[in-house]
Amino acid sequence: DDLKVFSDYMRVTAIKFGPYKGGQALYVATRGHTGNNGDMGIFRVSYTGPLYSTDDVSSNGDGDSVLDIITAPAPAPVPTANRPPKAVLTADITLGFPPMTVNFDATESFDPDTDGKGFALRYEWDFEGDGYPDESVSGPAVKHTYTKSGIYFAYVTVYDSQGAGDVTKIMIEVERPPPQPLIIEPDEDASFAVGDPIRLVGAGIDAEGGPPLPDRSFTWEVRMHHHEDHYHVIMEPTVGNHLELPAAPGPMDVESAKDTHLTVLLTVTDDTGLSMTTKTILRPKMVDLLFVTVPSGLILDVDGVEYTSPVALTTWENHRFEVEAPTQRKDTSTTQSRDESTTYIWESWSDGHAQLHDFVAHSSSRNTGATALVANFKILPFGVPSTGAASSTSSIRSNQGDDGSVSGAIASAVFIAIGAAGVIAVIGFV
Repeated sequence: DDLKVFSDYMRVTAIKFGPYKGGQALYVATRGHTGNNGDMGIFRVSYTGPLYSTDDVSSNGDGDSVLDIITAPAPAPVPTANRPPKAVLTADITLGFPPMTVNFDATESFDPDTDGKGFALRYEWDFEGDGYPDESVSGPAVKHTYTKSGIYFAYVTVYDSQGAGDVTKIMIEVERPPPQPLIIEPDEDASFAVGDPIRLVGAGIDAEGGPPLPDRSFTWEVRMHHHEDHYHVIMEPTVGNHLELPAAPGPMDVESAKDTHLTVLLTVTDDTGLSMTTKTILRPKMVDLLFVTVPSGLILDVDGVEYTSPVALTTWENHRFEVEAPTQRKDTSTTQSRDESTTYIWESWSDGHAQLHDFVAHSSSRNTGATALVANFKILPFGVPSTGAASSTSSIRSNQGDDGSVSGAIASAVFIAIGAAGVIAVIGFV
């Protein structure tokens, strides 16, 4: 128990028996408990006489000590050597294409002697691993831009206040950039009409300053887009340059014409197999059309879709599609006379063509608005033979130009008004 008390106070770190005066003694090593030199050292415990009391270790009454403790002098403190700092390096990006700007961060570097990260440290940077530090930058966080492809090792050397240093590195891979495609024709502001030839001319530029790419490096494709994610291929991928699409197509139909355009794609590929694609949107020239019946409110078939006239539509210039003015019966019942109807028989079109014919969407020669096409009908009352029917052709026909545009006294405008009773009245023409 006394030894336990002794060790609690002296903080024993090692105990071992060893030789002493022809016998043995117990040697105790301690590190002290107060931090003073007197509390640390090597102690020898030896037996010097008979033990008369287990409670007292001072004297046996004859002047002999029961325990003889000899203290060795404490060792002098050993000076601590300066330890070098530890360099730590990270980068926000290590792979990319030139120009590639990399942010380097060595703020986690530290000096173990100061127990403080970055305390009193000096930083030396070599971004390309050529052994020549970049003297234009300093500090733990810097940036550098790589303008050429290649594999680089960026180094940072960290020094403490006594000149001790540590170095670490990180690999930066700058990939060879793909060639840059450029569409020269068609121009991004160009437009077309159906049937127009479309020239395809481009250029391929080496991003690192090499010579222009040859024509065999070019691949062209032309698509017709209805929506952003739906298209039809107009020209399959074709290798070469200075090509021509002989005739621009028409839209799929009149209804979708306003939401349809062509997309020209150019892909260039260099000798290493790297490629890049660019595109331009080619928009059609649009034509506003107005289809009218006389009398108003009858049915017309335009490009396979039935419309109640008058109807305003928009499609591509030179778009060819079918129009028809079918014979039809219309209910004319009133509150006074019930179950009456009138049969309307087509008589003529303002363009002079057949009841069912191809119509080509041309712009009005006056460029003042919509191109109008008028269908004239005969009225055949129910129960009256067709030979006795009175013609109800309109004087509008006599005011049509050869291109279907309206002329004469009503040439200024066409306005379609819907009255409160739901009756459509054709007031004029645009």
